[in-house]
This record gives sequence, structure tokens and C-alpha cells, in this order.
Amino acid sequence: IYYLAKSFYDIEKPEYDEVAQQLMMRFIGDSSSEEERAEAWKYVGDIFKRGDDFDQAIKSSANGLIDNPQNPWLYLSLADSYLNKKDYTKAKFWVNLSEHIQDNDPFLAKNPRNFISEKDRITTQIKNNCN
Repeated sequence: IYYLAKSFYDIEKPEYDEVAQQLMMRFIGDSSSEEERAEAWKYVGDIFKRGDDFDQAIKSSANGLIDNPQNPWLYLSLADSYLNKKDYTKAKFWVNLSEHIQDNDPFLAKNPRNFISEKDRITTQIKNNCN
């Protein structure tokens, strides 16, 4: 179910996001792996961010952290949601915290350069909006 949901997610269109979100929520309910559920929560949060529902994105990321507090992407997702809400203090808090989290999630191979790029993007936007 996860990979089917991810396929719909990757299309990046609202009508497919709804399907992806439903499938991810089903996957979250069925999965016994905390790491897998956390990853799925991150995608659910991303879907909410695409729809500008940043409060729901924050809740989704927080749910992911409950399942796997060692997933640094969830911290960046929280930072990005707060950045979009123009709450730069909270955005800065979460992006700074992400730097201290060691990702030990074997679920998906991730490129560290993508993480650094995303962290730098968020940090730059915070700086640009706080000056």
C-alpha cells in the first residue's frame, strides 16, 4: 500500500493527493513498524502542506515523531510548516533541532544532500524573513 500511495503522492496533483493520503492513512493503521509509520506521517504532512493546511501538517509531523523521534525529516517538516505559517521562532527551533538528530531509519534510502539542501532552504528563508 505504501508504494502505491507514494506513486499517487509523486504525481503532485490535488486529486491524486487525496488518494495518496487515504492510502497512507490505511498504511499507518496497518503497519507494525514505527519507522514506516513515521515516514508515512511525513508524506501525509507534505500533502497537507501542499493544500496550505499547515496546522494539519504540523499534527501529522508530530504524529510521526511519536512513532520515530529519530527521523530528522520530520523535524524539517515541522520547521517548514511553521515557516509557511510565518512563525519564524518555531521554524528556527525545529530546523536547529533537526541538526542534532541521527537518522537510523533503514526503511528508505535517503540522500543526505537532499536533507542538507532542505535544511539550508528553510534556514535561508528564516534569515530572509527575520532581517
